[in-house]
Amino acid sequence: MPTLLEKGANNITEEDGIEESQDSEETEEDTEEHEFIQERDERDVLKLQNALEEVDKCIGDTSNFGDYISGGIFTQVKQPKTISFKSFRESLKKPEHLISDFALHAFTEKNGSLPRPYNELDADEVLKLAKELNEQCEEKVELSDKLIKQLAYGAAGDVSPMAAVFEGLVAQEVLKACSGKFHPIYQFFYFVSLESLPDNVKFGEEECAPCDSRYDGQIAVFGKDFQNTIANFRAFLVGAGAIGCEMLKNWAMMGLGTGPRGAIHVTDMDTIEKSNLNRQFLFRPNDVGRLKSECAAAAIAKMNPQIASRIISHQDRVGIETENIYNDDFFEALDVVTNALDNVDARKYMDRRCVYFRKPLLESGTLGTKGNTQVVIPYLTESYSSSQDPPEKSIPICTLKNFPNAIEHTIQWARTSSKEILEGIQNYLVTAKPLSFDECVTWARLKFEEFYNNNIQQLLFNFPKDSGTKFWSGPKRAPDPLIFDPENETHMEFIIAAANLHAFNYGLTGEANREYVKKVLSNVIVPEFTPKSGVKIQVQENETVPQASTDENELQEIVSSLPSPSSLAGYRLNSRRMTIQISIWTLSLP
Repeated sequence: MPTLLEKGANNITEEDGIEESQDSEETEEDTEEHEFIQERDERDVLKLQNALEEVDKCIGDTSNFGDYISGGIFTQVKQPKTISFKSFRESLKKPEHLISDFALHAFTEKNGSLPRPYNELDADEVLKLAKELNEQCEEKVELSDKLIKQLAYGAAGDVSPMAAVFEGLVAQEVLKACSGKFHPIYQFFYFVSLESLPDNVKFGEEECAPCDSRYDGQIAVFGKDFQNTIANFRAFLVGAGAIGCEMLKNWAMMGLGTGPRGAIHVTDMDTIEKSNLNRQFLFRPNDVGRLKSECAAAAIAKMNPQIASRIISHQDRVGIETENIYNDDFFEALDVVTNALDNVDARKYMDRRCVYFRKPLLESGTLGTKGNTQVVIPYLTESYSSSQDPPEKSIPICTLKNFPNAIEHTIQWARTSSKEILEGIQNYLVTAKPLSFDECVTWARLKFEEFYNNNIQQLLFNFPKDSGTKFWSGPKRAPDPLIFDPENETHMEFIIAAANLHAFNYGLTGEANREYVKKVLSNVIVPEFTPKSGVKIQVQENETVPQASTDENELQEIVSSLPSPSSLAGYRLNSRRMTIQISIWTLSLP
């Protein structure tokens, strides 16, 4: 069974239940109903149901075990599920909601093509076939004549954004199959979007007939007037990242902005990085380092040459400082604004501008596998700034630094520590400034000792494992100090990575040869650490930890130790964006 989550046990009750330990930041609203399963053998699977109002988990008879002392971990797992799919032939007998689709297949087999757009004769024939199929089914269903005819009207259509939705669904199913995780779509997937059709427009066969255009598939659904309208649209896209790439691709396929009056403005001040390539599909490896807006505009011009002369790329951030560029005349000429931004401040600014100029705004955003869209229409909907997103969950600092109990805690700890290191200006310019790669190795070795030995020794000095209290219980798992071992692959990976990053910061040549690094490490003298009394460690988020006071003389001493600005002429430190792959924190469980 795949493990989903590990939780700490706070107590095992006399009634044979587990009392789950709660993290300090978890609230009743955050706790979702979930199922806990303890597998004992193939025939004896005990299901434990956690309700919001009860935190006890029953684990069955524990009379054969000794008295419970403290601590322990129970594991949340999910029971495997076998899904059997019906064959296509079986689905024909019990088609659920898809009689209309089978009628389309029957029409195509009989006539050699799909129904003509908004042709009444073809639509009536599809309806007749649907009724005949329904009579042959074991379980007859109630048919909607209007719905089936509407399906026939637009069956020959092909809408690019709709195709993108199904591409995403197929990709998601492939990932499910490869990983063996999450529930697959069962048998059929039903997607209805009748609300996309306008209510106040009466389509006819002539209006939706093909006209030897690359947009005939779209015209078959929405008509020629619609195509002419979007061709002469003037749109402004703010951001050319992941959402921006998808939006531009769809616009190019739809022919938006390709008419005599049409135009697409896209702005993004960022340059393309290698890490963008996995999701920002308009970019290629040879685009790394170039401006996103320029590369995105060039990419969609290749997809649809009609848009090449209609797309204008900008490299300016939207904000008060660029209102001389995106001025009144610029906004007055627009028909729609689309946000593809990654920060709330810019979103609110664009929302204010759209409200002021009364322009429709399409707002969207993603967070991992989650996404949201909001359509803002003047005089009809609320604006983006009218509502506020709930605050993002943050990890308490005390948990982050002293009591991590989940992988996201160790990742966030590593990110925070890196930031603190980079902010130590005086260390970088004076005390920790290396002159050779060997000194970078020494620096890395001392950091290892600080992070994974000294800090843990101090923590255990303040809160001993055998103190007789239940301090180390539940999510607070007592760690063990690491003893550096040059033969340990993980230890060496930390040293080599940290040393090379430090060398990169100072423009020094790095070294990945393990034997060379081991040789340097053999000469490093690591000071012996003795835990100190009186050191206050924050346990709860609301506790106040006294900060060491710094008087004026100490500040002046630090300032005096810094080199003069004239001596730093031409001196440059290189920053490095790190991808955290592993954080070392050993846990000793009772």
